[in-house]
Amino acid sequence: MKKILAAVAIMLVLNIAYAGSTPKVTGQGNVLCDSWTEARKQNGMNRLSYQAWVQGFLSGINWSGVIYTDFLKDDDYGDWFVWMDNYCLINPHKRIVDGASTLVLELKNRIRCENC
Repeated sequence: MKKILAAVAIMLVLNIAYAGSTPKVTGQGNVLCDSWTEARKQNGMNRLSYQAWVQGFLSGINWSGVIYTDFLKDDDYGDWFVWMDNYCLINPHKRIVDGASTLVLELKNRIRCENC
């Protein structure tokens, strides 16, 4: 039952369940991935603000406890940015939040189940 509740919570938080409306996202998460790709080629403020948004999003999901484990404990934020680079190259018309949501699932899936 815990696994089912956790899966439902993740789907709701990450907007995986396609209901009629989507949760509001503010800030750089609404920007399209092609902007991420361009910003990552430069060392300007856009690059830093996009990266900070992704860090905050991942940290917020992790802090909320919705996944019931610290899915960031063994990861390096530099790896997150490379992952986002690859996602955005493949999906230039998706939003940064779409990539960050997919990254959360990727990081969650890397965790070994300690209580299985």
